[in-house]
Amino acid sequence: MMSATPSMSAMPSTDNMPSFDQALDSPVSPSPSLRPFYVISLSYLLFTLTDGALRMIVLMQANDIGFSAFEIALMFVLYELCGVVTNLLGGVLASRLGLRTTLLCGLVLQCVACGLLMPFSTPADWQHLGSRSAQIAYIMFTQSFAGMAKDLVKLSGKSVTKLASPQGDNSRLFYLVSRLTGFKNEVKGLGFFVGTALQRLGGFIVALSVLGVVVLLAIVPSTAFLSPTVGRSRGPRINWHRVFHKGADFNLLCAARLFLFGSRDIWFEVALPIYMKNILGWDTLLVGCFLAGWTVVYGLVQSYSKELALQPLKQFPPEPRHAWPWASVLSALATLVAAGMTGVRYSGSSDAATGVIITGLALYAILFAVNSSTHSYLVVLLSDHDKVAMDVGFYYMANAAGRLLGTLLGGVLYSFYDVGDSQLVLSASGNYTLGPEFDWTARTASFSACLWGAAVLGIISTVFGVVMKRVVKPAGSE
Repeated sequence: MMSATPSMSAMPSTDNMPSFDQALDSPVSPSPSLRPFYVISLSYLLFTLTDGALRMIVLMQANDIGFSAFEIALMFVLYELCGVVTNLLGGVLASRLGLRTTLLCGLVLQCVACGLLMPFSTPADWQHLGSRSAQIAYIMFTQSFAGMAKDLVKLSGKSVTKLASPQGDNSRLFYLVSRLTGFKNEVKGLGFFVGTALQRLGGFIVALSVLGVVVLLAIVPSTAFLSPTVGRSRGPRINWHRVFHKGADFNLLCAARLFLFGSRDIWFEVALPIYMKNILGWDTLLVGCFLAGWTVVYGLVQSYSKELALQPLKQFPPEPRHAWPWASVLSALATLVAAGMTGVRYSGSSDAATGVIITGLALYAILFAVNSSTHSYLVVLLSDHDKVAMDVGFYYMANAAGRLLGTLLGGVLYSFYDVGDSQLVLSASGNYTLGPEFDWTARTASFSACLWGAAVLGIISTVFGVVMKRVVKPAGSE
């Protein structure tokens, strides 16, 4: 049975309602309903810093050792695949045992992931594992722990926003969801920079050690100040029928989310940093700064999507019918950026390629943020208050599946259009650099292909949004 979208006319007025920022600045002690939000949010943000940093450390280390784009993409397959499974099982676990359990499990698993990587700081260390396939398999194994950790912690962070909002107060719910999601991405962007800076300045072991300490700091408030009963379902015992029995609106939103995030990660996760470092010749720290800046802009727009876009366009609070127009504009932009990169590859100018990437992807960050903010709010709005963790977990299972799809497709497309090893030479420092016969035009085709793939996946996401608009009645209709 389809879930009904709450009537806009029934929503309380927000004219006299304090903003989320004002609530944070208030000298009054947080109410009992907000205490779990503050505690989980703090741990979630600290964890996110380490998640972004660890991703960059592993990616850059693998690239420096000489792994191809497809091999690096394979290293993150279990990271994303475990996210799919973890979101599904974690939602059920949180509904039965509470959000503190899932949060602490995620933080401990992140420590395990960092510890497993520490013995392998140099190319010589990796040779002890034997074949190249064994090396890739080991990194996949370590990243599986990081993938489970990320989604257990994220599940807790996203779910607590519903519990901290009175039922029917959709404006407050949007504030909590958009600000927390935006702050999370800003911190993740900072993590990209921190990861590359730590690896560059302190080395692999020092970088991982610092991340481990930060995760331990996140465990303290979660253990000391969070009740074990937060997020437990008080209704009938959760069973698999309840897990998979969703309304048509919820399922279509999940499908739209899957292809939306696939359209981003097909170029962002592996292709972009490798292209910048190996083809444009950017320093590792500069690559980290760009990815950090992109993610911070994305997070800022998410935090203020209401003020910047939704309210001026009279789409606040968002309804399901508002999702597809934003996805269609994003797809059109991806097509333009892909066409631009296809054009500049024949000019042979790296400056032109840099200009297209910076300008096009900056606009992409803004539009993607509004898309993501709208989706994040809708899933919490459409979830059942008593089993919010299970519903949010199911939704972010689709999110993780989209990231997996995008990461794999990006690695395949980039490697398919990439040059052979004959154009890469091993430098005295142990890193691979461009050889004398390097074909700049051919290597640019690899990143262009990923952008064309992003456009296609974005169009598919738009189609699901259009169908969702037709299935779900607009607010206020009979």
